[in-house]
Amino acid sequence: MNIYFLGFALAVYISYIAVISKRYLHMLQLNSYMYSKYLRWYSKNFASEITLFSVLPAAAALLAAYGQYLAFAAAWLVIYTVLILIRRKTKEKKKFVYTNRIIRLYITTGILLAVISLYILYAYNRCGSTAPAILLALAALLGELKIFYPLLAKTINTPVEKLVNLYYYMDAKRILKQNKKLIIIGITGSYGKTSSKYILSRILSARYNVLMTPESYNTLMGVVRTIREHLKATHEVFVVEMGAYKRGEIAEICRLVRPRYGLLTTIGHQHLDTFKSIDNIILAKYELIEAVKGGAAFLNFENEFIRERKSGGKYFSYGLNNSSLSYWAENVKIGSRGSSFTFCTYDNVKIELKTQLLGNHNVLNIVSACAIAMELGVKAEDICYAVRQIPPVPHRLELKGSPSGVSIIDDAFNSNPVGANEALNVLSGFDSPMRILITPGMIELSDREYEYNFKFGEKAAASCDFIILVGVKRSKPILDGIKNRDYPAEKIYVAKNLNEALEKMKTIAIPGSVVLFENDLPDNYEE
Repeated sequence: MNIYFLGFALAVYISYIAVISKRYLHMLQLNSYMYSKYLRWYSKNFASEITLFSVLPAAAALLAAYGQYLAFAAAWLVIYTVLILIRRKTKEKKKFVYTNRIIRLYITTGILLAVISLYILYAYNRCGSTAPAILLALAALLGELKIFYPLLAKTINTPVEKLVNLYYYMDAKRILKQNKKLIIIGITGSYGKTSSKYILSRILSARYNVLMTPESYNTLMGVVRTIREHLKATHEVFVVEMGAYKRGEIAEICRLVRPRYGLLTTIGHQHLDTFKSIDNIILAKYELIEAVKGGAAFLNFENEFIRERKSGGKYFSYGLNNSSLSYWAENVKIGSRGSSFTFCTYDNVKIELKTQLLGNHNVLNIVSACAIAMELGVKAEDICYAVRQIPPVPHRLELKGSPSGVSIIDDAFNSNPVGANEALNVLSGFDSPMRILITPGMIELSDREYEYNFKFGEKAAASCDFIILVGVKRSKPILDGIKNRDYPAEKIYVAKNLNEALEKMKTIAIPGSVVLFENDLPDNYEE
């Protein structure tokens, strides 16, 4: 084989691998750049990641051993050129974000592939007539190792990333020091963090210039980025959402921002795959409460784990229908178009509130936000007006209309046992000719995942007129729970993916129907 021809063929093949590497870098990004989560994803999707196209080079190498390598090398070149041009483009639910880190990983991956290709050419030049089959087999191996290039690139880049992150961290610290009067409020919990952040920011905006961490920027570097890109001297309050997959991560954020106030929304069996136990989750969430200095913690006493542990420092408790707490809601009325209740305080203040938000858990979120607002001096009339104006938080029991006359309850963001149960309560509260559930179930609940999804299926059977499950394997625990309640089989449909589920919905929904979308798994959890 002509070495130049081999070089050109390798270049085309490597280009193809570089193109498909985007998928694996995307999966690494969705799995929070964690080795364990990324490899767990691959182990569950191994069979679907091996395709006919990825083994073609190996077949060409075997045939080349019989002296036909030039013809098959040419065929190999044509096949992979075509693959680059017509490769299947899958629609991403959560878009691949070309951050600086991803760009650095891409560059490192490209360098790795180039080095390997040059070595193959060098070895071919030295091996003589026995080279073609061996070297083409090695080239085929390049394709089969595509899963590992992002991991290897991440390992190589780790020292660089640490230096980059240290620079960003110190810059964020410098900016915070220049804003000495800034009131910093940390929010954490197994769930309810983002909704509480949105609600609190809207209410505090009645008096203060407020900055909150956007979207789900709840990691250390997400907070750092928010500070560097968005924090201005004119901001008076900074609301910081704090997430974690293991102990110590919230403490890291607290060491940077030094919160004056802390809100703990709830504690539950979420992210058990990484935390391993509820005790670790409790310790991780209380890292915020222990870091609060100069202000107070706000604790949800509706949650048994929080109620039992409380806090060693100054704290205010909140909940529902309990006058022994610091702040609570009573006379709660939940409707299909919103909620109303009386907000009560420990010093006998009572405020009648109305909101367009749905569900008991949103009432709790509003109570916690109003409690913090009262402590920060926001007037009762301003709180009342702000609560009435709070828009639904995107993808968290967000009620939407449609031209077809079907109402949509969008609760597609990161489902959990408490939220999913409340979403079914909201759905069952609608006076509708047909209540439809579309769900793939809940994830990251470790060995309790089957149990929670099974119970969710049982409750769904009592709340829904038609149930569409997404994912044959993933939704099986829910299906088992539904069947356990003798739910009619003709009112259950198991779809392979969300698109198929939507098509089925269109065939059964009638004007006046209400459809609950409970969770929408990101790409790395698709079957």
